[in-house]
Amino acid sequence: MKTEYKAVIASVMVLALCLCAVGGVTYSWFSDTEQADVSITAGTIDLAMGNESISIQSYGGAEKPLSSGVSTSTDLGGTVTYTKDETQSTTKFMITFTNAAPGDKVIVKIPTFGITNTVNAAYIETYSIGAPSGVTNPFKITGIEDTARQISAPGNENQQTYDRSSDITIEVDSAMGTEIMGKAFTITLKFSAYQSNMPNPPSSAVNTIASGTVSSGNLNLNVATSDGKSATISIENQTSLSDIIVTAETTTNDDSAYTLGADVEVLGGVKVTAKDTSGNKDLSGIPVNVSISVPGDYTGSTLIIYHGEEVFTAVTVNSTDVNNGVTTINFTTTEGFSPYFLAKTKDNAIIATTGGTGYETLTGAIAAVKDGGTVILMQDSAGDGIGLYANPNSSKGQIMTKSFTLDLNGYTYVVTGGAQGSSGTENQAIHLEKPTNGNVDIVIKNGKVTTNDASELLRVIQNYTNLTLDNVVVDGTRLNQEVADDVRYVVSNNCGDSVFKNGTEIITSGNDIAFDVYHWAYSDGSITPYANLGVSVTIDESFRTSGKVEIAQGSGDLSNWTGGFLARLILPDGNVIDYATDVHLIYSSDDLDFLIVTGSNGKTWYQVSNDMSFVFMDNITADGIKTEANVTFYLNGHTYNIDGTVGSSGTETNGFQLLSNGQPDYTAYDVAFVNGVVKSSKASIMIQNYSNLTLDNVIADGTNLQNGNPPGCYTVSNNNGNIVFKNGTKIIAKSDGSTTKHYAFDVCGYSVYPAVSVTIADASVIIEGNIEISASANHTGTYKLIGLNDSNSDGTPDEFSEFGVYVASNGIITKVTTTSV
Repeated sequence: MKTEYKAVIASVMVLALCLCAVGGVTYSWFSDTEQADVSITAGTIDLAMGNESISIQSYGGAEKPLSSGVSTSTDLGGTVTYTKDETQSTTKFMITFTNAAPGDKVIVKIPTFGITNTVNAAYIETYSIGAPSGVTNPFKITGIEDTARQISAPGNENQQTYDRSSDITIEVDSAMGTEIMGKAFTITLKFSAYQSNMPNPPSSAVNTIASGTVSSGNLNLNVATSDGKSATISIENQTSLSDIIVTAETTTNDDSAYTLGADVEVLGGVKVTAKDTSGNKDLSGIPVNVSISVPGDYTGSTLIIYHGEEVFTAVTVNSTDVNNGVTTINFTTTEGFSPYFLAKTKDNAIIATTGGTGYETLTGAIAAVKDGGTVILMQDSAGDGIGLYANPNSSKGQIMTKSFTLDLNGYTYVVTGGAQGSSGTENQAIHLEKPTNGNVDIVIKNGKVTTNDASELLRVIQNYTNLTLDNVVVDGTRLNQEVADDVRYVVSNNCGDSVFKNGTEIITSGNDIAFDVYHWAYSDGSITPYANLGVSVTIDESFRTSGKVEIAQGSGDLSNWTGGFLARLILPDGNVIDYATDVHLIYSSDDLDFLIVTGSNGKTWYQVSNDMSFVFMDNITADGIKTEANVTFYLNGHTYNIDGTVGSSGTETNGFQLLSNGQPDYTAYDVAFVNGVVKSSKASIMIQNYSNLTLDNVIADGTNLQNGNPPGCYTVSNNNGNIVFKNGTKIIAKSDGSTTKHYAFDVCGYSVYPAVSVTIADASVIIEGNIEISASANHTGTYKLIGLNDSNSDGTPDEFSEFGVYVASNGIITKVTTTSV
């Protein structure tokens, strides 16, 4: 029985790391020799990794040990938690890594391992890294023993102990920047023991291994087995990979380190590794063309391509894919390499169940499920689209709409045919209609839905019901790429009250729309069944998306509208964004997550005309923001880097311009920034404020502001409203060593604006730089600065309004010099 072991890791992202000790009598042996044969006999192989010591370290600081199930903080503000799962031949460590930082390091110290084997065995260590789309792998991994070690059977069942050569380190590249913050990475680190009859192999099913150096950005490698299975990989136009050594080898069976399901038959596969002079190199983000050929004519069959245990895609074999009795499947990957398997679901396999009855297709189970019942997907599978209709046409595979739950059960469903949709728009993978009267409640949970590469589809889900997406990945990256971006919607909502929660993620490609909230009242001038029904989508704080969100309505006369709101997005804090003619698109950041409103004129950060909140779910670099409304920016621990300026005509030098309501009384709106960082290297005034502004636990970093004209810059400039800085807020002025006037903030009575006051509310507020008090010549209102000074000891803070330069420390304000303005 194995003992309890510890595990390891470090840095800025969510990351799951598996240390897998793998054994089994169906695992082929691979080495760095030209070829190797395998003979399988009954016997025992048991691997135990001994005396692990797993710790985290930040920039050479003290190592912190990890304990199973205990969240441990890094020195740079991240957290690491892991759990452990093991069987006789496999050990897995699942490590969640949150908010890591460049320079963080995980150190895995495993000085020995033990193997009990009554047949010859081989031992090898491998790893793979899964990175979000478009994100460069940030890890340097050293200490892996990636050349197979032969272990001869000792002739008994006693465990033998072997020394490992070095510690394993997993380090975040110190050159990485904010592009990795908040991202999720999956690292799989495997220790494997498996049967090997070396050095006396038989002559059947020979695997070949091919290596080559990337030259001028191109490489082609071909590998094959003696039983007719082969694979080709090619890399083109990747000059950054020059001099990288790439090795490919065939994988002829289901690598026992992966669990693909009892009803999955692996036909063939390929694994690829890359190295440079410093060691292993990850191929994530690099397009690699892959071709896998297997004996047999699979025309008409749906084959699934696995990346390790995860479904990569599915393909329906055409006659053109078959030549001389050999089926060849081609695809391109940028996901890096653990093995890719080409697999087929076994004939008569149970794909899904409902009510205790098994079905060979998911659509069959959904057709059979009773109203309010549950369908459970039993394995990764591919098949026809799913369509539920108010008036179904059974000859088209349409199903009567009803309430039900689809539990994906941790698996992936790939739609490869049988497109659904209303007449003339059969371009959807899943089509969910409401009944003639009322609506139905449909839940999809715990898995992934996507389409295949050859898809002509424009929607993954077209929804008119009360739809809940619960812990679901909806992947639209393989929707039809031959049409304009704004035609592709991953999830389209035209009716009902829907909820996206518990880590649900909608993935897009290009500039696609992740989901819409679209009130569809008229179609070709005729009223639709949805005209008097609103549509809403509620998202929780764990929801993620990589595309745009559209809030809109169709054309038509709504003068007799009686249905309340038209289209509504409900944010995690309970605030809502309703449809309005001048606010209809909400952008996420490039990599998931921040909601930015733009207007119908296409201008990013169109002047906001409704009260609303924005919730940051990631760091973002984007244009400046102009508001004329009550607005709250929940930075949520993230950074907004302002990369484009806004402002009044002729003075577009502001990062934020927070306006009042204008004439006649210039009443200030309420604007707040909460818990995060704002910065800019493009603006000379980062926040130009005419509002009742609150900075609550915010760093306003003006270090890199541009010098203005006339010379000088302001991190926060206040011309109107009641302003409060509190709860650890830090305002940093530009400091370039010149005599130019740079200010952390000012209090400036300006023009016709009635009054401005700035209050430093508590001693936790930090002001790095000078404060200016001034007024324009025509100003007749009041202006004042308030801190914690109480010269009369009467509990009433002092007010400062004399022109001059001031500083503040621990909330106490001190005048430095008098200036004339």
